[in-house]
Order: sequence, then C-alpha cells, then structure tokens
Amino acid sequence: MKAVFAFDSFKGSASSASLAGAASEAFLEVFPDAETKCFPVADGGEGSIDAVYLSAGATKIVTAVHDPLMRPLETCYARCKDGSALIEAAAASGLTLLAPSERDPMKTTSFGTGEQIAAAISSGCRDITLALGGTATNDAGIGILSALGYVFRDSEGNALVPPGFSGSGNLAATGENLSRIASVDASGAMPGLAQCRFTLACDVSTVFYGPDGAAYVFAEQKGASPGDITLLDKGLRHFSEIIYGTTGKDISRIPGSGAAGGICGGLLAFLNATIRPGIDMMLDLTGLRKAIAGADIVFTGEGSTDGQTLMGKAVSGICKAAKDSGTEAIVLCGNCGLTAGERRTLGEQGATAVFPVQSGPVTLEEAMLERTVLANVSRTVKEIAMVIKSLQTRHRQH
Repeated sequence: MKAVFAFDSFKGSASSASLAGAASEAFLEVFPDAETKCFPVADGGEGSIDAVYLSAGATKIVTAVHDPLMRPLETCYARCKDGSALIEAAAASGLTLLAPSERDPMKTTSFGTGEQIAAAISSGCRDITLALGGTATNDAGIGILSALGYVFRDSEGNALVPPGFSGSGNLAATGENLSRIASVDASGAMPGLAQCRFTLACDVSTVFYGPDGAAYVFAEQKGASPGDITLLDKGLRHFSEIIYGTTGKDISRIPGSGAAGGICGGLLAFLNATIRPGIDMMLDLTGLRKAIAGADIVFTGEGSTDGQTLMGKAVSGICKAAKDSGTEAIVLCGNCGLTAGERRTLGEQGATAVFPVQSGPVTLEEAMLERTVLANVSRTVKEIAMVIKSLQTRHRQH
C-alpha cells in the first residue's frame, strides 16, 4: 500500500505539515508496512515558500525590504535548484504584517515585494514565480513596478513614489492614487528585467475591476470602507485604461487579473508574465503530482470544504491530480459546507469521499484547537484505513 498525505492548513488551527504527519502516523497504525509520503501544501499563496523549501530542497534567501507601510523588514524568498526563484507576495506585502488598526489598502504598497524581485534578479534569477494571495494592498502592482524602475506620473508630471519617499509635488504610489496616473515610463527599468519570465501563481478568478473585481471582492477584508472601495475600483478602472493606452493590452476582464489587489493585472501588463493556478505550480515544484501518480491513495483536506474549494483551491487541484492518475482521493475537513451539487462536482474532479472530522458538538474554540484538530484527523484516517484493510481481507478470502 502506497499512501500520500498532502493537506492544506486548517487555518488558525493546524499547519499543513502537522496534519500530514498526524494522518500518516494514524494510517501506519493500521498498515505498518505501508509506504507513506507527506507533503506540505499551499495553493500559491501564503505558505508556498515553506512547501517548496521542505519538499524540493530549495534555499531560503534572506532580503532586507519594506513592509506595506514602508517600515524596514527582513524576509526571504526561495531559490530553487534550477536557479529559478519563488517569491510570496505576502512575505513583504502581507496583511498579517499589519495590526488590524493599520490596515488600509488606500495607503499600503507592494513596493517591498518589488524589492524582493529586484534582489532575485540581481542575484541572476531570470525565471521567477510570484505566489499571490494574502496581501494588504490594492495598488495594482505599481509598488512592485516602481521598485523595478518604472515611473508613474500624474498629468502634471509628478512621480508616484513609495509612501514616505515623497518629495515636493510627488504622490504616494498606493491604491488611493491609481486614478491620478497619466503616464508610465519604463525607460529606467532595472537591468535584466527584460530577460525575465514571470509566473503569477494565484487561486482566484477575480477580474481587475467592477463588481467582481479586486476592490469589491477583497478590499473590505484589507480594511477598506465602502467609500474607499468605490474609489479603489475607480482607480483600477482608470489604470486599466492607462495600461491599454500604453501597452495595447486589455487586462480588465482576464480571470485572475484582480488577484492580490490587482498585482496580477499590473504585472501581466508590463512584464513578461503568465498566470498559472497556484496549486498546479506547487504540484510540480514539490514533486507531489508525481508522488500521487505512484500512490494507491491520497489523503488531503482543509479547514472548510465548500464552494470555494472548487475554484482552484489546493484540495480540488490534488483531487484532479489523483483522478488523472487513477488514485483514490480522500478529503478530510473541519467543516463541510458543500451543497449536493458542489459535492458532485468535487467528485467529478476526483474526490472519492469527503469526511468532516469533528465527531461531536463542542465549542468553536475547542474545535479549532490544534490538539483537537489533529486528534480528529488521526481518528478519521485510522477508521478509513480499517475499512480499507477489512475490504482487502475479504477480497483475499474470496
């Protein structure tokens, strides 16, 4: 018996690695001779670097950058064995870097992520994957591009620069000033940038602006008021027009262009960049796809399995990989919010069965404790393994 364990984190409760470890140990209690492999999982957002670092033997490179409010920060990116780089947008531009009272996508910048990219390019990387997700920004990537040498100007020629760097007449390169941009100057782009290839890994299909765009879908959770959201969306719409006039590219309705506060759309417009579902990228970088293909069964899961799971999340990606290779896929979750139709769809994507792991009524606080989650996952995996073993025994007897 060959089994793979690849869980997304149960956010606020248990890490990807701890869940896989607990599930594997439980399985081995029933099948002590089984060959098991554990993989940390991320879908292209937060946790991507750790997943690659642990599974693919990448090297962590520490860089001195700035956080979304331009405070000094040390963070890292992953340098892979083939010389490519993986950078998490959330590492320098993440929402978790700010206290709740500091969160304001009108005034935050992605400049620090641009500094990480610049450091990778300066070290010789030309193939860069940017994992999008978990950002505190809604600046359409102008902070990143500014760090790479692009200059954005208003109608009077004033440059948009990182917050705190503003000189006389200059504006901050943040979400609140997107509507002020009149021109884009790429003449100062850093050496080597033109030779780079970027993969933008994301797990959402949000477009650039509008009701289904970056501001209306995500800005509230980043601290924006209803009035802010209207202004941010207006800025994104205006910036998309500037992009079209400058590059001839219409990025406004590309699925995923609104990811990470529009970073995805901004980089698609000005860099040699393509979008790829985050989980697909992680399946290949970590070797998980290959491991699933060689296994009899894969256990995966997440804190809440619901309609969002079907839209490119890690669990659905793992189920699809299992289906492609004929491997059984078992999904465990803290809460199952799938409708009957959504459950059928997840089954069509490759899920053999879905099991909520909570065994009885407890408080939400108790249910989300790490020890509770790991115990529930272990118990559920062991019960499933016992069913499998019983069926195997009966099959051999007949």
